[in-house]
Amino acid sequence: MSCSVRRELSPLVEPSLFGNRGFSAALLCSVLFFAVVSGLMLVVVVQLQLGPHIGVLAAGLTLLPWSCAMGISSWTAGRRLVPRHGARVMYAGLAALLAGALGAIAAYAGAPDTGYPWPLLAALAVCGAGQGLFAVPFFTTALHRVRPHETGSAAGPLNAVQQLGSTLGVALLGSVFFRGGAQDAFWVAAGLLIATGAAVVFMMPGRAVAHLSVSS
Repeated sequence: MSCSVRRELSPLVEPSLFGNRGFSAALLCSVLFFAVVSGLMLVVVVQLQLGPHIGVLAAGLTLLPWSCAMGISSWTAGRRLVPRHGARVMYAGLAALLAGALGAIAAYAGAPDTGYPWPLLAALAVCGAGQGLFAVPFFTTALHRVRPHETGSAAGPLNAVQQLGSTLGVALLGSVFFRGGAQDAFWVAAGLLIATGAAVVFMMPGRAVAHLSVSS
């Protein structure tokens, strides 16, 4: 006896997602933003080892202010800022990260070639605060207008382009660093942050911006 079994196939990623302008803009934002974050972390650590010849441990610990500030700001954003101000907190995050990048440029310009750039620590803390302020409302906003049956499909591309952005950032900013130095890499990162801000405009969910909720 033979029997036929009908199988209904469903796509891994819902095609309707890419008809949503806000979600497509979120994918672009993710690529640009994580390219900046990952690329700059690489540049900072490598520059300290190749420039003033700081040890590997000390170079890695230089990123500690970034990490600590990111943890504090992300908690503050999730508990306080996003429930009150919605997705607009992303702009504050980008502004802080841009300010930190410019501060790092100034720190590199004023530091001796063979000395540890101590002002860089403050600039990196500002960068970390910006990352935390941006990341929390970003993922909430990116999924805000996605329909319930698209949620699982949306999470996959968001994570994938995050990894893609990190890879491209390491390649791009790393190449700029080896060609022109840390300051040039941070200038390129500043340009990418401005482009990220432009993309954020297209992913903002209209009147719902100020009413996003973040689970604690």
